Amino acid sequence: MADLFWTFMKPEMPAPEEPKEEDKEIPVVHWEGMILKKGQIGKLTIEKPINLWTRANGKLKAVRVMKAGETYRVYGYDGGFGGQYSVGGGYYVTKIDGYVNYKTPSKEKLKLANP
Repeated sequence: MADLFWTFMKPEMPAPEEPKEEDKEIPVVHWEGMILKKGQIGKLTIEKPINLWTRANGKLKAVRVMKAGETYRVYGYDGGFGGQYSVGGGYYVTKIDGYVNYKTPSKEKLKLANP
């Protein structure tokens, strides 16, 4: 039953974009099993089920429940709603100890990915 529910309730995620001309000069930087993207500041690993949110009119709207083991690129962090990581596309994950683990690459790797 739950599978049927999520068949209809999955959020529509945007298709991957083709690299922009100015981004083609950026070297490919590997870090902990992923390629660092321009603007990325770290990665988030989900440790326990937690909500993925969007923000609208000063309120949060739940998109879906993220599962343990999923990883996401992090593009920003702010103190809104108790502290949230921006994972791109207008999506946010609340910073809750024991539920998410945030890591940052070295400054050298960040400079390579964000010249």
